Amino acid sequence: MSEAKENTDSESRNYSRISCFIRAMYRKMSHPDEPQLCPSGVNAEDKDFRDRFAAGSGLPEPAVAFLLNLDKKLDRLIAQASKDSLSAYFQKQLVILDLSASGLMVQANDLQANDYLELMIFLGEFPPVLVSGVAQVLRPGKTLPGVGPTYAMHFTRLRENEREQIVRYVFKENRQRIRTEKFK
Repeated sequence: MSEAKENTDSESRNYSRISCFIRAMYRKMSHPDEPQLCPSGVNAEDKDFRDRFAAGSGLPEPAVAFLLNLDKKLDRLIAQASKDSLSAYFQKQLVILDLSASGLMVQANDLQANDYLELMIFLGEFPPVLVSGVAQVLRPGKTLPGVGPTYAMHFTRLRENEREQIVRYVFKENRQRIRTEKFK
């Protein structure tokens, strides 16, 4: 696990980084200030809302359980429908090889330094977690045998809730890897 540093608004942050193999869709942007087509991802895991609803609804416990279960199912359907409809706008795909809340290393064939990409990153299927953000290609990386050309990128626009989703994903994956290595 390595650390990545990011300077935003004179604030320095450290984020854990993880090696991964995550598919993402993207589109090249004509300039850095171009509006995003998908300004926010779809996150089906909103525990705060569910906890507040369960505590303050005043409904019987079985009714709350039924409604929360229905809410989760609807979130999954909406996320799947969103994923399918996004392919019309985000026709290109890349593979994320390394991910942190500040940046990523990707494998793609047609990128150049200083390209701006709007990314749709699929962090999970069940529950569906879709993160949307804008990243700038910093530099080409190594060409990996059997993988192809790689590029280092950093996020230039990423909402705080989207950043938190990435942090949660990296933490969860690191924890899982530590557990797996511990029991070998």
